Amino acid sequence: DEGVVMKVLRQNDFWLGVGLSVFSIWYLVVAGQIRRGATHPVDVGPRALPLIYGSLLLILSIALIIRTILEARKTAEEGESAGLPLKSVVTAGLAVAYAWLIPRLGFVLSSTALLLCTTRVIANKKYNYWLLTLTYLVLSLALSFIFSRWFYVQFPEPLLDALGV
Repeated sequence: DEGVVMKVLRQNDFWLGVGLSVFSIWYLVVAGQIRRGATHPVDVGPRALPLIYGSLLLILSIALIIRTILEARKTAEEGESAGLPLKSVVTAGLAVAYAWLIPRLGFVLSSTALLLCTTRVIANKKYNYWLLTLTYLVLSLALSFIFSRWFYVQFPEPLLDALGV
């Protein structure tokens, strides 16, 4: 039915699912190019985690698309305004920028910037951005520490390497 198709094309979740599906396919292709590098049979190596994340993102993106289509079939009333929703486009752009920034700024700074920008785009209320910056920086540092010490997965940190840290 043409009305259902138009309703689906006007849904935020549909375009977010499409954008994240495309991004996750690209992410899986790039992650597949990482050398295995595992030296011990129990070690997962630097390639495993990105492949897991990319696969989960693709599965959830497809589920989001399917759910949007099923909901559009179920409801008869018109939904949101036509066109790509700005928040979805900006969020997808932030994900692409994050993938581009990681090798240049490193995991900690890129993750902090992604979380701050995403909060700014999605949140409907004002936050204390100094406190959020500190919180996201501590979270990114903690994740980097956990992955490097417990999972033996080193994230790129070119700025810290340049400083000799």
